[in-house]
Amino acid sequence: MKAGKSTFLNAVIGADVLASETAACTICRTDVRHIPSGQIPRFLEYREGQRRPVVLAEGDAGEIQQKFLVRTREIREKDNPDNTISFEIEYPIEAISGLSSLAGFTLVDTPGPNEWESTNFNVKLKQTTLEALRKCNAILFVLNYASYKDNLNKYLHELTAIRVSLNSWKPL
Repeated sequence: MKAGKSTFLNAVIGADVLASETAACTICRTDVRHIPSGQIPRFLEYREGQRRPVVLAEGDAGEIQQKFLVRTREIREKDNPDNTISFEIEYPIEAISGLSSLAGFTLVDTPGPNEWESTNFNVKLKQTTLEALRKCNAILFVLNYASYKDNLNKYLHELTAIRVSLNSWKPL
């Protein structure tokens, strides 16, 4: 946690839509699904036991990020009473906007591996993070080396071993 994953992804997206602040912020998996310019961006919340997501915000990046920050704090402070399992943001991703071959492209932001053990609320962080890794086509690790230098190999091995065993994936 606090390695700059969400900040990096905001730069790729071209707008500050993902929650990012000085404290640990990414509370659960967040998919950023690319939509064409002109469609209304939305911030959605998926809850355990519900088939349809709850629309939390629609409109510009500032509105989405503000609601994202508020909702993240609520989940953390109130021990996840709504059983939130993931978020989705529908937003035009600037870095791929001119590439029609990537029309279904989705970025996935996850809590850091060191967040898995440090939380005491009902979000299944490790499970949702590993599920995202099982289904993706590429992984970019953004790590704060100073925080991970003692356990870096352990975390990377755990994450890539799961990915390799399920999809015959090979790290770049």
